[in-house]
Amino acid sequence: MPNRVDLEMSVEPAQNEFQTAEYLSKKCERLERQLVREKAIRLEAEDIAEHGLRDLFLSRERLELLNRVSSFANDCEEPRDALQFAINEICEAAEWPVGHALIRKGPVGDARLEGTDIWAAQDQDLSFPFMEASRTLVAWPCASTPGRLFLETKPTWVTDIHAQSGFTRSSAAMRSGLRSSISVPVIMGHELVGALEFYQTDTVEPKPEFLELLLQIGIQIGRVFKRRKHADILRENAATDSLTGLPNRLAFEKEVR
Repeated sequence: MPNRVDLEMSVEPAQNEFQTAEYLSKKCERLERQLVREKAIRLEAEDIAEHGLRDLFLSRERLELLNRVSSFANDCEEPRDALQFAINEICEAAEWPVGHALIRKGPVGDARLEGTDIWAAQDQDLSFPFMEASRTLVAWPCASTPGRLFLETKPTWVTDIHAQSGFTRSSAAMRSGLRSSISVPVIMGHELVGALEFYQTDTVEPKPEFLELLLQIGIQIGRVFKRRKHADILRENAATDSLTGLPNRLAFEKEVR
């Protein structure tokens, strides 16, 4: 029959084994939690790095787009050519499927934006109903785009054009599958001389940095309008008598040729 010492010795290893197993289990749990935390930290760091690289890439792309439009505008004498170039470049770089340009007509008090045939469209057949409605558009100063640009000379982003009150091209836009829009003022000094508008097939949320880029592009194109205006004034002065304001000899000779 075992004595008391033998009994105690026989129980002791079992307790140690239990304590060791419990200790190892807790240690494993701590290691697992640590691995989870380290994985979360690593994923967060990778996400930050990825976003940083993406933002850097987008910033570089935006800068290159602005440089291309600015360079073209510096050498351009015809506003319509500058508008067409900008429309093409922005649609391609930003992947907006439809772009259109409008030009201001009329003096102060009778000013309006009129549609043009200056277009870019990924799918011209699909966009045709909207292109036709926009080509004949006359937009007076109002609360809806693009007339709103007369009131606020800053880019306007509309997430859902069909929810916009007063948007007269809604049915044509719906047939062409268009949903979101951006309207961009073309500014000569403080004067609105034209507009760029872009349309997307999805509901797209505003991006402030993209709007700022488009504003700068509108200002660059406005410089072409300014040069054209000065050139027209010089030609008019060259053909007009400074005292009477009547056509001079140069204008007469030009007419009889």
